Amino acid sequence: MIEGFKAIDVKSEKTIKAYYKSGSKMPLVFMHGITDNAFCFSRVVKKYLDHEIILYDARGHGLSDRAPDYSIESHVNDALAVLEEFKPEKPLMIGHSMGAVNLANLAASSNYSLAGIFLEDPPWLDLFPEKEGLEYITSWKETSSRRTKMNIEDVAAEGRIEHPGWIDAEYAEWAEAKVQVDPEVLSWLYDEKVYTGWKNILGGINAPILLLTGDNSRGAYINSDVSNEIAELNSRAQIINISAGHSIRRDAFDEYAKSLDMFIQKISQK
Repeated sequence: MIEGFKAIDVKSEKTIKAYYKSGSKMPLVFMHGITDNAFCFSRVVKKYLDHEIILYDARGHGLSDRAPDYSIESHVNDALAVLEEFKPEKPLMIGHSMGAVNLANLAASSNYSLAGIFLEDPPWLDLFPEKEGLEYITSWKETSSRRTKMNIEDVAAEGRIEHPGWIDAEYAEWAEAKVQVDPEVLSWLYDEKVYTGWKNILGGINAPILLLTGDNSRGAYINSDVSNEIAELNSRAQIINISAGHSIRRDAFDEYAKSLDMFIQKISQK
């Protein structure tokens, strides 16, 4: 755990492990990606320690309870429970991948007042994955189950092969999350709303949106067609493309932080 944070159990349908630090600047609330945990945002958090910060392990991740239900709706309810626990005033909420999808759904369905939402490559597509995609999810679930039985150092070694170019600290945090996770969290990926639901919710998001995309050739999800449709569905959505893979902040931290700085400055002037 990062120095200065308090660990707090938040009661939702299950117990959610949250981490809190007070600060004088705009509250930042982080929602991590699938098979990650709260402290996979450590490098970003350490840059913004003058802000009030809320992190939490999503259900089935990190030190939060495992659950029978890993749907978008269950994740949104947990996020709302975290907000109710800490009651941040007009926070900027930041989500990666699964966290970005869940965050967008929260912003569209809740009346909680948000300063903005910052989305890092949600897996938004034009359609539900084909057979090859579903086979990939099955393989990923098998890999996830295997890693829960390994030590962190060996998982980190696999991470260095899969994701070359990250700073060393990222591998240890990534690996710890992989050892802790419930492999069943990957059932979230079988919901068609993960991939196409954005078409129905984007128009209902009233908060400013900054969406980061990467290179499809490096594993980023959002393509130019989807980007164009996002812009058509919500005029408040700004889209920035960064030369990176799906984990934009890990592949291109400086560009990610520059975009986040810009967005904070923009919404602070509202």
